[in-house]
This record gives sequence, structure tokens and C-alpha cells, in this order.
Amino acid sequence: MPRKSKTTSVQWLHIPAFPIPIYAGKVLLCVTRDEWASVAATYDSDPDTEGCKGLAIRHLNEEGRTYVVGVFDKAVDTLIHELDHTTFHILGDVGIPLEDGGANEPHTYLLGWLTREVLPVFLAKTKR
Repeated sequence: MPRKSKTTSVQWLHIPAFPIPIYAGKVLLCVTRDEWASVAATYDSDPDTEGCKGLAIRHLNEEGRTYVVGVFDKAVDTLIHELDHTTFHILGDVGIPLEDGGANEPHTYLLGWLTREVLPVFLAKTKR
């Protein structure tokens, strides 16, 4: 279940935001536990990341949908894992089902787009 936000913006946190074309909403990228905790405080959600390599969560507010991806181990495979969760959230929120055994082109194209947009910023923030 998406969480409702009590605030409207996290721009002051200096966390990269990626507007999602076609489906609307935005993706925020956190690469530290402190960034995650700041976003959690902004959206009044649980800041706990103990034992997690990464997390993906979604929030709803008057501005629309915000999907937050946290990658704390600085690993590309964790980033892709969390982006895939986010892809499922986005498509589910807009009513696009996935088919067992189907091509699932919306999923593959969206995951590809997210990876292309987020990966360079992730690599720069993690100094890779």
C-alpha cells in the first residue's frame, strides 16, 4: 500500500530526482542511510535500514507518486534489484499488468529507461 506524504517536496535534500515520462511520478535515489532517513522523515515513514543492502518504497502526496530507491552497499546489482521493484510499483500503480510467460514490454522498457537514467548518477555518487 502506498504511503501518504505530509509534505510536498524533498528538493532541499539535494537527492537526485528523475521524473518518469509517460507514467508520471518521480524516482528519488538515495545512496546513504542518512539520505534515506531524511526522505523517510519528509514522508513520515520508517527510516530503519538495518540489515538492508537496499530498499524501494513509494509515497503518495498531492504532487503525485514518488518512488524512493535506496542503495546502501554501493553495488550495481543492488541498484538494479531495487529499480526492478520500483518498475513493478510504477506499472502496478498505473494499472499495467504483467503476463506470466509474456513479453512484458512495458516492464522491460521501463526498467531499461530507469537504468539508463539512474546508473550514471549512481556511479558518480558512489565514485565508481
